[in-house]
Amino acid sequence: MKKVSAEPSAIQSDLDVYTEHYRATMGDIPEALKALLREAPRVFAGYSALRMTLLRPDDGTGLSLGHRHLILATLDCTVHNLSGAINHARAAVRNGVTPDEVRDAMLLLISTHGMPAWGKFGRLVLEAIRTEDQP
Repeated sequence: MKKVSAEPSAIQSDLDVYTEHYRATMGDIPEALKALLREAPRVFAGYSALRMTLLRPDDGTGLSLGHRHLILATLDCTVHNLSGAINHARAAVRNGVTPDEVRDAMLLLISTHGMPAWGKFGRLVLEAIRTEDQP
């Protein structure tokens, strides 16, 4: 059975908006999302629309964008997604979260997921953002 890959032009323009969003907010498109874009462009578009809504610019209500990224970094640690955790922690810092706030969030992993969560994920996230700050 031949795989159909053609997408309507409207979807393509949305895909362009979404790929630019990742480049602007994360520096590039994470590898897992590149694969999703190749394999299932409509699923990529749906996921990206949700992500853009959840990670919208600050509007003065609810959590700041930086703190939303910090929560996502912590959640990524709980599902063993180190690269996602580092990406979101860096985005959190770029959006006003301090390294000390990242540290506190990563330490909270110990209370819910034990020392392995800190040792395998939390400390590495913290090291990544602190290393990035070095000249």
